[in-house]
Amino acid sequence: MTQLNVYRSIVKIRYHDSPSKGEFLGSGVIISPDGIVLTNNHVIENDSFGSSFGDITVDQLSDVTKPPTESHPATLIVRNDAHDLAVLDVPSLRSNNFIPILGNTDPDAECLEKPVRVIGFPDLGGDCLTITRGIISGFDEQGNLKTDAEINHGNSGGGAFDEMGNFLGVPTFIISGDAGKIGYIVSLARVREWLHRTLKSGLPQSESELRVALTREDIVFGIGDNLDESPRYPRILGKFAAIEMLMKEGVYENVFPQVEFILEKRPHSFLAYHYLGNVYLAVGQYDQAADAYSKALALDPYHVPARGNYAVALIHLKRTEHALEQYEALLKITNDPAEMALAYSNMGRIYALMNEKMQGTRYYQRALDVKPDCDMALDALKELESDRGGAKT
Repeated sequence: MTQLNVYRSIVKIRYHDSPSKGEFLGSGVIISPDGIVLTNNHVIENDSFGSSFGDITVDQLSDVTKPPTESHPATLIVRNDAHDLAVLDVPSLRSNNFIPILGNTDPDAECLEKPVRVIGFPDLGGDCLTITRGIISGFDEQGNLKTDAEINHGNSGGGAFDEMGNFLGVPTFIISGDAGKIGYIVSLARVREWLHRTLKSGLPQSESELRVALTREDIVFGIGDNLDESPRYPRILGKFAAIEMLMKEGVYENVFPQVEFILEKRPHSFLAYHYLGNVYLAVGQYDQAADAYSKALALDPYHVPARGNYAVALIHLKRTEHALEQYEALLKITNDPAEMALAYSNMGRIYALMNEKMQGTRYYQRALDVKPDCDMALDALKELESDRGGAKT
């Protein structure tokens, strides 16, 4: 394949969990001429519930120097939690720029220290295609490839290729620590091995037969971690419902075992950490609340309620500068007038507590600019006016 065709085989995936929760972004690779797309399970899975209930959209490139312009609705065919792989059906997508995964040679020890390119749509650097480079650094125990190439949020699910344009696998995640960071790629060998076990009839002879092979009747569900839209652990849904009921009733001590169960099954559940922060905030344990909200935001930096509550915990801890930073960050990720007004009002409250009342007044006014009926800002301004009137007499 030409380099241009390789680039055009990569698609942007948008997963709309619900109208009120925004969207999760990732990448995918076209693996058949009639719209079969390979990606990561975590791209189209709700981290908290372990389900895939939302709407999936695939955006296709027409010009590699510009953002994707062609959007197609997609449906899930099958996904696998253990391999972190998923296959989507995009019926309206037709492309000669697809990656042949059935005839390619599996990466082996010969690829060690060879160059690798990771191609996808990370949320860093705008909406255009992004390519990062590195080498194949090794293998892990499961046969995944390790690399020093950058794999950023949104980049996962795309494609990893060698210098000749041969498909090596699906970039999945990166682990970082004090010693550095390393990225992981689900190798082509593991992709094929998974598909072979998933299809009762085995792998087809060519990519043009993939759509016919990937029917529900021919897919092995329920064993080997193969899933449809359903959660792997159905009890998690009940646990979240129980948490909401317990929070409403104020029985905070009973929330902790529910959260513990969820995090054992779904360790990347930002929602579980958010609820944990809410409990600690409610009982006045602000250090623990700040820690829980920090963990939630590490998993989902765009979760507005967690960031707002994190700032509240910081105010109680008298870490006002840090709280102001959180509200500034919150204002960058929301366009909702109510959320913006609340952030501005709380920033005004912080400055008022710091005895910088003029600055506080400015932020209260900003709150009213975006939401003229914001009670918090209106009440605060009346109180400031009353204080000034009292001072004159």
